[in-house]
Amino acid sequence: MKNTLILIIGLMSCSGQSQYKFEGKWQSLNESETVIEFTANKELILYRGGKSFWSQATKNGELKYEITNSQNKWYNFKAFDGGDLFTQGRIEIVDDNRVRIYFHKHHNILDLADEYYRTDDFNSYQTIMEKILSESE
Repeated sequence: MKNTLILIIGLMSCSGQSQYKFEGKWQSLNESETVIEFTANKELILYRGGKSFWSQATKNGELKYEITNSQNKWYNFKAFDGGDLFTQGRIEIVDDNRVRIYFHKHHNILDLADEYYRTDDFNSYQTIMEKILSESE
């Protein structure tokens, strides 16, 4: 009986989708000056030229985000400026180091989309692009 219970618990934990690790900085593959960061505090920070873009464009500073749904390689999210919904969208997992983020505005109209590569800083665009371009398609 004890072994059966352990097996059931093990199968239940394996069947659930593991949460993708979004935390950290992500370099835009389309704009060298753009980096997005998911923080441990559930903040979503968009940097342009090393400066936070949304902290200047929102009432309450950085946006807080929550993952609202996930299915396979897609994650839906909402981002809030204080208590107000600021934007929402979807994140598509390309692989362990690449994501595509789609931001929507009202009525789910696509506002902005970009592909990002995991990074540790604000100055890795050239290195990332050289790595990607060296890989076969």
